[in-house]
Amino acid sequence: MDTTELSLEEREQASHDIHGIIQPTEQEEAEDEAFLQEQLAALESKLGNIRKKQAYNTACFFYPKYTKDPELRLLFLRANGFDPGATSRQLVTFFSKKLELFGLSKLGKSITLDDLDEADRASYNRGNCQMFPSDVRDRSGRPVYYQIIRLLGDSTLRSLEKTMFYT
Repeated sequence: MDTTELSLEEREQASHDIHGIIQPTEQEEAEDEAFLQEQLAALESKLGNIRKKQAYNTACFFYPKYTKDPELRLLFLRANGFDPGATSRQLVTFFSKKLELFGLSKLGKSITLDDLDEADRASYNRGNCQMFPSDVRDRSGRPVYYQIIRLLGDSTLRSLEKTMFYT
């Protein structure tokens, strides 16, 4: 579809999407306790509807405190604009990838630099995956993450995934 065929509102939304500008909804602006509890309940319901979620179920069994932590879940909900369907799919993918990359022992904790092996740290130290300082944010207040492709060196895809997971 040509952009000239879009309405003014659709063009503005496309521009916001490109530049990372999130227009908060009225519900997001009124992010009170009742709203958050409603979103957490909706997320739990959507998670229950997903059939293939072996890594997520494993994490829930071994690390229920971590997987059920409202702060972790709200982090994912906010990142997905409080869309419980998208959030549930992302959480399932998150735990699947985390299990694949770091194993069962790391499934119930935040990944730290100590969780990276020597090759992963070498990849990390090359500086190809970076974040701007904490006081630099995009227009929506999110941290800015970027990659410098020419610094990849002999990094393996697995090491890159692990360093991006850590970052």
